[in-house]
Amino acid sequence: MSVYTDIHSHILPGVDDGSKNMEETLALLKLCYEEGTRRIFATPHYVPGHKSASPEHLRKLRTEVAEKIKETYPDMELYGGNEIYYKEGVVKDVKAGKVLTLADTDYCLVEFNTRLEYKKIFHAVKEFTEAGYRPILAHVERYDCLYQQSELIEDLIDAGAYIQINAESLLGGLFDRHSKYVQKILKDGLVHFIGSDCHRLDFRKPRMGSVFQKIKNEAVKEEIEEIMAVNVEKLLKNEWV
Repeated sequence: MSVYTDIHSHILPGVDDGSKNMEETLALLKLCYEEGTRRIFATPHYVPGHKSASPEHLRKLRTEVAEKIKETYPDMELYGGNEIYYKEGVVKDVKAGKVLTLADTDYCLVEFNTRLEYKKIFHAVKEFTEAGYRPILAHVERYDCLYQQSELIEDLIDAGAYIQINAESLLGGLFDRHSKYVQKILKDGLVHFIGSDCHRLDFRKPRMGSVFQKIKNEAVKEEIEEIMAVNVEKLLKNEWV
């Protein structure tokens, strides 16, 4: 079985619209393990101006979950972070320590309104990079302004962005109707990270292994292996990808 890293999940219990409680969290982690995932980043939503769980609470909760999974899955690693919903000025919250970066590195997982215009996404990338962070654009396939616009994705990468896609987008499905396009940008080297964006047992399960096994395109499979083997290691070392 191949081993995977899930860079994007809502697996911590009771902190956002993901797992409702510890029981569901442990069930999701069991499913992750069965799917071949051995490293997972817990990235609950952070929305400026809304009540979000504090970094202190998230760290404590992650430790509690990690201790529980070690009893059954000693080779599974759980890292912290937030999925940061972009609004003007949110970088100040990151700098003030109100938001978790991924595994306490300079990498930040950043989400946008799906209808946000391109120039505002570009501005956000510059805002993060000029503050010393490395923004990873969450589920980039959802943003209307970037669909079928590979050159714009390239411009964002040149500006300092990294690109994350959801695993299920490679096959199509809810929110992810353009699997051929997603496979193309992956094959073209425009994707740096992959996540499940899993939420609950009844909504968007963490099916990374099942998805990758269904992919027929060998070039896409090779790119996935490269991402899993190289890019996450660099992130965890806080190195440039």
